[in-house]
Amino acid sequence: MFLPSRLGAGIIAALLLLPAETIPMRLVFGVVYGGVILSVNVLHIIGHTLSARLVGGPIDENVILQNHIRTSYLHDPPDLPSRIHIGRALGGPVMNLLVGLPLLIGWSVWGGHVLLFGAVMHLLNGLGLLLLPVPGADGETLWREGLAALRRKS
Repeated sequence: MFLPSRLGAGIIAALLLLPAETIPMRLVFGVVYGGVILSVNVLHIIGHTLSARLVGGPIDENVILQNHIRTSYLHDPPDLPSRIHIGRALGGPVMNLLVGLPLLIGWSVWGGHVLLFGAVMHLLNGLGLLLLPVPGADGETLWREGLAALRRKS
C-alpha cells in the first residue's frame, strides 16, 4: 500500500494542479509526482540514518508500513543523551531541506512544475516535521529533548 498510496497522491495532485494539461498528460505527470513524493519519504529516512551514524546513536531499522515509512529506535538505552535524540531527529528534515532548496533554486532558474512540486514537497516535509511538536513527528523529539536539555542546564 505504501507505493500505491504515493502514486495515488501524485495523480490526485497532478489532476488538481495541472488543469491546462490533458487528462492523459496529467496522469503521466501524476506518476512523476508520485515518484517525487516517494523520494521525499525515502530521502527523509536516509537523512535519519546518516544523522544517527553521525551522532553515534543506535538505529534498529527503517520500516516501510502500509501508509508510511519510519525509522525505528526500539532498543534505545534508557540513558541515551538528548544530543543523540536531537541529532537523529534533525537528520530527516535537514535532508529534505538540503534537497528542497536546490530544487527551488533550479525552478527559479529553469522553471518547470516538476521542479517546483519537488521543492515544495521537500520543503514542506522538512519544515513541517522539524517544527511541529506533533506525536510521531521529528518536531516532537526536538521539542521534548531540547526542553529537557535546557532544564538540565538551568
